[in-house]
Amino acid sequence: MTKRKIWIILFIIGIVMILGASEFSRFLANEINWYTAGIILSIVSGLGLLFEMYFRRNK
Repeated sequence: MTKRKIWIILFIIGIVMILGASEFSRFLANEINWYTAGIILSIVSGLGLLFEMYFRRNK
């Protein structure tokens, strides 16, 4: 898998964690923890995706 696909998958997982926090929190931990983890994962993977595309274009 290329780095770009990995960043996209991580971004999608982060968005799903944010949107599905209320569903997951019934079975697992606190809802705020899911929101926080989803936001952090989305931000990191989104930045990674942007940097990957930027550096690939400017090679």
